[in-house]
Amino acid sequence: MIAIGLSIPAVALFAFGQVVGDVRIMRNNARLQSEHLKAMRAYYEPSNSR
Repeated sequence: MIAIGLSIPAVALFAFGQVVGDVRIMRNNARLQSEHLKAMRAYYEPSNSR
């Protein structure tokens, strides 16, 4: 019974850690995509310097 009582908080903390890691990865991917989109726009959109 003690093992079950201690394992439930451990599972909850592990799941929370996984969610935090996944959110960090998603935010990093969104940032990379945003930077890529800015570079593509800068390359393809007409500018006054050409």
